[in-house]
Amino acid sequence: MLRLPSLDELRREAVHTVKRFPLTLLCALVGTVAMLNLIEEPPQAQQNLLLRVLLTALLGVPFSIALIVAAERWSRNVGRRLLVQLGGAVLLAGYFSAFPTNLTDAPAFHFIRLAILLVGAHLLVAVAPYLRKGEINGFWQYNKTLFLRILIALFYSHVLYLGLVIALVSIDVLFGVNIPGKRFPQLYVTILGMFNTWYFLAGVPEDWESLEKDRGYPGGLRVFSQFILLPLVGLYLLILYAYEAKIILEWNWPKGWVAYLVLGFSIAGILALLLVYPLRNDPNRRWVQTFWRWYYVALIPPVIMLFLGILRRLSDYGFTERRYIVLVLALWLAGMVGYFIFSKAKSIKVIPGTLGLLAFLISVGPWGAFAVSKHSQLGRLEKLFSQYEMLPEDSRLHPLRTAINSEAYDNIYSILNYLLEVHGEEALYPWLPEEWRSALDSASTVSQKLHALLTLTALDSMRVNYKELFYLVDEGRRRGIPVSGFNVAVFLMGSNWVHTDEKNITFPIGRDSLQIQYDLNHWAIQVTGLPESSRQQTLPLTSLKPWLLQNRSLLTSEEYGSTDMPPDVPTPEYRGKDVHLRLHLHSLNGYFVAGDSVAITDLEGTLLLKMNPPPGR
Repeated sequence: MLRLPSLDELRREAVHTVKRFPLTLLCALVGTVAMLNLIEEPPQAQQNLLLRVLLTALLGVPFSIALIVAAERWSRNVGRRLLVQLGGAVLLAGYFSAFPTNLTDAPAFHFIRLAILLVGAHLLVAVAPYLRKGEINGFWQYNKTLFLRILIALFYSHVLYLGLVIALVSIDVLFGVNIPGKRFPQLYVTILGMFNTWYFLAGVPEDWESLEKDRGYPGGLRVFSQFILLPLVGLYLLILYAYEAKIILEWNWPKGWVAYLVLGFSIAGILALLLVYPLRNDPNRRWVQTFWRWYYVALIPPVIMLFLGILRRLSDYGFTERRYIVLVLALWLAGMVGYFIFSKAKSIKVIPGTLGLLAFLISVGPWGAFAVSKHSQLGRLEKLFSQYEMLPEDSRLHPLRTAINSEAYDNIYSILNYLLEVHGEEALYPWLPEEWRSALDSASTVSQKLHALLTLTALDSMRVNYKELFYLVDEGRRRGIPVSGFNVAVFLMGSNWVHTDEKNITFPIGRDSLQIQYDLNHWAIQVTGLPESSRQQTLPLTSLKPWLLQNRSLLTSEEYGSTDMPPDVPTPEYRGKDVHLRLHLHSLNGYFVAGDSVAITDLEGTLLLKMNPPPGR
């Protein structure tokens, strides 16, 4: 029969938890108090200080737990354990001092680094007591206990919060006691920061020998892992394989966001394998045995697809923190696949151990995510500036003196925005004259700093002037289209403003299909799926450029208005051995920029195709 603990037992357990985790509970208390004060909306200077305290305390909770359980495991000397916690407090103080005083407007890399360190600290909690070889069962039981304990702690915390909220609302309604709205988030922070943390810490294992002997496996966890999580992971793998087959059949590059799906599904599968680890050799769990044996082999094609996707993005746009992390995770995932396929040990401790180590390594140093990403984007920016003679021999940035095409302008704009937002204007200081630095320092937000830079560099003048926009429309579709000699007609609607993936459109034609890729920046339309002799062909739009420049004054004479498409608009055309392409335009939008430069942003038209042999046969 279940026996409820007495108040005296609860008191003793609470005191024992304080003695065991003093640094952790201190971090929880300090962080809770800081958050309570932030909810009160103090002055800006105080907000910055409180935010620095809160973020340091947030990292301090898992970091101190890892230090304490490691010290308990490897030393029985109480003095040494306290010394370890003191060292942890010194490290946290150093981390606190590394934050800029004005954290509200600080570069985003401070917060990205905190997120990475939080992941590393939580993974350190998982492996800290089990750094030596062996004791795999104890390691699994320890982490199983932590996993279930945090779920129970969160459940109790939210039930307690809901109950107290109902009580407060009842007092407000029944007795007319005015309870300010901010008290409810403060109550939530208090429960989550103190009660939840305290309850969780009280259940952290400390009898390491009994953990190794424990062979228990919770029934609820078995049902969840075996009959819910594993089938879901299997479904995810089928989706990835289907998408990979689609890529091969259409011979199309994988979409950028597929990297996140591959990583998410793969890590979910690894988590599922960790949860069913004790069942892997159970003859009554054949499904688990099969999954454990073949999962990492099944990951090989998705991992290859992951590398193709991220390497293409890196080739096109260079490193950012996000792409760096995806690449590191791809390498880690490939390492795990190789380890669990070829290694005899197959220790599950390797999974959180290596991932946690990587988290700490990539957050600092010249090899880390931040240094590599900044160097990569500065390199791209330097190349663009040099191309337009904005960085002469004195290595100081000069205003733009020549016309710049829209693609280069967009690239410079996005890189500057990234550097200012993530790394701050200090990343650009080596190139900036003193007066330009002062102008940036006087701006408070990223958008203001970016606008100042675009103005100082004269790039701002390259923004589209509404008087220089043109809109050509075949109103009412009055022009007839001669189709003699063609065997396929498709309607096109392309835009240069949409996401890259949406510029690729597939048209089914019988058993075949055509893929149209809009590349308006380069005045071209790519057509794929043509006869074998010309499988892929480019329909050039360059014939439109001289006509647009010649008629510039006519096309831009009506501000915000549209111009009926003149009959002499060129018809882009391509003739090949087995292919004849012709585009009849229905609308054409774009703008003129400095000098004799023009860009198109949108078009609609009917594409006529003659193919030999005809499609669909």
